[in-house]
Amino acid sequence: MNKMKDSRSRGFTVIELLVVIVVIGILAALTVVSYQGIQERTRDAQRMQDLKAIQKGLIMYRSKFGSFPLPKGVSPGSWETTLQNQTGGFISDLSTSDIMPQVPIDPKNSGQFYYRYFRYNAGTSGCDPARGAIAVIQAIDMETSSRPHPQSPGFSCPSRSWGTEADFTIGIFEN
Repeated sequence: MNKMKDSRSRGFTVIELLVVIVVIGILAALTVVSYQGIQERTRDAQRMQDLKAIQKGLIMYRSKFGSFPLPKGVSPGSWETTLQNQTGGFISDLSTSDIMPQVPIDPKNSGQFYYRYFRYNAGTSGCDPARGAIAVIQAIDMETSSRPHPQSPGFSCPSRSWGTEADFTIGIFEN
């Protein structure tokens, strides 16, 4: 009888093994989901940093040349986007004037995830013409929030709110 008891106490039952496998599977699934969320938040943080760096670059460009750069390679009245300039030409005046070595682009830069820039004339959308031209830069979509992102500074004039057109919007006046 002792031999039977000893042989049973040395191994695991099928039920015990299944419970361990299920627990490991649940932990693995939670880890994968958590990791994906961390990646999304990291890309969103990168987007916010990128737009703030572009904003600083535009301010430096304005200080050096007296105005914001005009979008290049796009039809009049349209946005310059990183999707149209995937070879590093997005707001190329910032890099060719030695203000920024390279203008950042969205970490995914495809489909709904891209940056865009437009320079509006003074007085556009009811803004005060005395404040000069307007530069608007946007991250169209963020991965962890809906429009607009809670940390988006937003930008609006009396007859237009750019802050509702994208998840993260920064606007600056020339004067």
